Amino acid sequence: MKTKLVLLLLPIALVGFLVSGFISTEDYPETKRTLASEDGCVFMTTMGEQSSEGFSVYKTNENVQLSVRDGLSWLAEAQLPNGGFGAGSHAGQYVRDPHAVPADPATTAIAAQAFLRSGITLKKGNYANHLKKAISYLLETVENSPKTDQYITDVRGTQIQRKLG
Repeated sequence: MKTKLVLLLLPIALVGFLVSGFISTEDYPETKRTLASEDGCVFMTTMGEQSSEGFSVYKTNENVQLSVRDGLSWLAEAQLPNGGFGAGSHAGQYVRDPHAVPADPATTAIAAQAFLRSGITLKKGNYANHLKKAISYLLETVENSPKTDQYITDVRGTQIQRKLG
């Protein structure tokens, strides 16, 4: 029985190995990252063998800018039609589709903050319209909440509420 099983699985494994060699592993130019090598060594600097001159300067390299660009692009696609953003419930973290969850003010505020911190304003930047829609959602949510209620939304148990309180 073991011999039959080995004789059956051996060709399947061989075919799988050959097929995996033909699968394309091409890089996409829009996500290609190039890491510049750094010559600095913490140990050598601590021991006085190497200077730390120039390493105290904050370096915004091309890879960081590409990551910011990709992140803002994802945020723009994740924005809901009402202008809000949703992260889903803490109990349902398996839901990865940003459009499958309701918008909530906390997640929307964090997303709007990301747009603002990247230099986008209400009047300039590639995502100025997205920022306007997010702020409009926040203002409408606050204005439409009952004046006597301590909450501005009925959405409860979101990831950000659980993590930040």
